[in-house]
Formats: sequence, C-alpha cells, structure tokens
Amino acid sequence: MKSRLLWLAVLAAALAGFYEGTLGTARRTTPAVVDRQRINREFADFKLPPLPVPDLPRAEINVPLPEPAAVVPPGPAGR
Repeated sequence: MKSRLLWLAVLAAALAGFYEGTLGTARRTTPAVVDRQRINREFADFKLPPLPVPDLPRAEINVPLPEPAAVVPPGPAGR
C-alpha cells in the first residue's frame, strides 16, 4: 500500500512540474500587446520565392480517336 501511495505522489509531482514548466508559464495576467505596425513594416517587402516549374513532357493533342465500332461492344448474338 505504501508503494502505491508513493507512486501516486511521484506521479502527481511529475504532472504538477510538467504543468508548471509548460502550460503554467503560458498563463498571462494581462493580454499580450501586439505591435501590428512593426509586424507590417518587417514583412512589407517579403515575397515568396518563385516556384520551380517542373519540366514535364507535353501531352499529345492530336491523338486519333478509335473508330466507334471498336468502342461499342458487340450486342448479344442470335436476335
């Protein structure tokens, strides 16, 4: 029984330490001030790099179509 109680205490301490180390520090008493003008100045001249165009083979446009008789399967024989 003592080992279970000790294990529970260690687990509770570990969870409390994890909470304070990660989630607890994210708590704010006052809202964060966002300097939107500074952000706009810093990113005003930002441009995405040009995307590379892959050199793919072009599809043939003038491919002859099959004859209609070759496309339609033959009907049942003996009618």
